[in-house]
Amino acid sequence: MYIPLENKKGFTLVEIMIVVLVIRILAAMAHPAFQKVKTHSMASRVASDFRTYAGLFETYTLDNGTYPADSSPGALPSGMEDYINIENWSERTPIGGSYDWVFNGFSGTPVAAISITGYTAGDDPVKKLDEIMDDAGLSTGIIQKSGASVIYIIEFFLPFGLDKILGCKRTVNWARAIASRRYSQEGPLHINCERIHNDLDLSKSILSK
Repeated sequence: MYIPLENKKGFTLVEIMIVVLVIRILAAMAHPAFQKVKTHSMASRVASDFRTYAGLFETYTLDNGTYPADSSPGALPSGMEDYINIENWSERTPIGGSYDWVFNGFSGTPVAAISITGYTAGDDPVKKLDEIMDDAGLSTGIIQKSGASVIYIIEFFLPFGLDKILGCKRTVNWARAIASRRYSQEGPLHINCERIHNDLDLSKSILSK
């Protein structure tokens, strides 16, 4: 049946503008929550990668008696082909940039670390990563920021005696090292940071004595 045009009804311009405005308001309200979830997701994925890779580098060390040689960003260290999939290592990280193996020898600082070089996701995921894995301070602990790189320290070097360790500004971190039970009064101390980080309660009990 034919309906005259003048009897057809549609949205007025004002109604359309109101709908658009409501959608924009809802989107603005949802964005911070979405961004928070996205940031946490990226940080969690990096934390998982860091722990997985650290375990594989340690397995290599147990098998070969030393860490693999230092490598450039995105390049899998020589000898790690049987431990880490080269495609996984060389692909872009969840926060952008490339994974990089850092080995300074057993007198450098840190001795061994995994870093992400040239990350592009901003500092929020890096700060969240530090909250998840460490002490929520990017200048101390096992997660540290250096320029456009974030570093996960696997093992560091302490040439000090026990008294100096307890007297330094980063007492809690060094106490974790003592709690690892790898301290030797003789010579330098090499510490696996992941193991000591999981022993914080014992660290505090040592300090309280």
